[in-house]
Amino acid sequence: MYEINKIIKKIRDDNKLTQTEFAAFLSVSHQTVSSWERARTRPTLVMLKKISQSFNIPLSKLLPVDKVPKKSKRDLDKEKLAHAFLCLLSRSDMRNVTMQDIILESGLSPHYVSSLFSTPLDILTFIAMKIEQEISIALEHTTATDPFIILADVILPILYQHCHVLKILYSKNYANGEWLHFLEQRYIKWVTPFFIIIVLKTPQLVDHLLLNSA
Repeated sequence: MYEINKIIKKIRDDNKLTQTEFAAFLSVSHQTVSSWERARTRPTLVMLKKISQSFNIPLSKLLPVDKVPKKSKRDLDKEKLAHAFLCLLSRSDMRNVTMQDIILESGLSPHYVSSLFSTPLDILTFIAMKIEQEISIALEHTTATDPFIILADVILPILYQHCHVLKILYSKNYANGEWLHFLEQRYIKWVTPFFIIIVLKTPQLVDHLLLNSA
């Protein structure tokens, strides 16, 4: 039986690390590591790759080979275009990054790129969807039901892994508006349960906030 929680604990014990020290290697909280070892949540594929690299362990020992998704050339080239897009944004405050800019940065042919993405917004959506996919997979594997635990142990660690991408999306003029619009349209479904819990658990706080906003 595949038990990643026991595998992670063995790696940590073999390296004589506390949960806090192990977490520091991976840039996550010790609570996240604790959650993994108690089988409350599972590390994402991105995090398993990081564990593999950090502790020089073949990925196949962390995840069965048949479970590791194989990327096609189109998938890899889409990621290359996404990287080119983010590089352009990180180097300047461009408000109007064009597909031509991205094509030149990526080195791919214009005709081929047009079969992958039509606009920079398509690339931005691709980036966001990749992050959303990681979170969705992690949510499917968690046994936690409390929204606050899910936020702390599942969602935030994944977002932290992508902090360099999110920093660009939140701080650069071009991406900022499109990124926030994407969040508004797609992630409201994740935010709603938290507000429901707050209303049920702390109605006085909600009343206070509403009164002060009037």
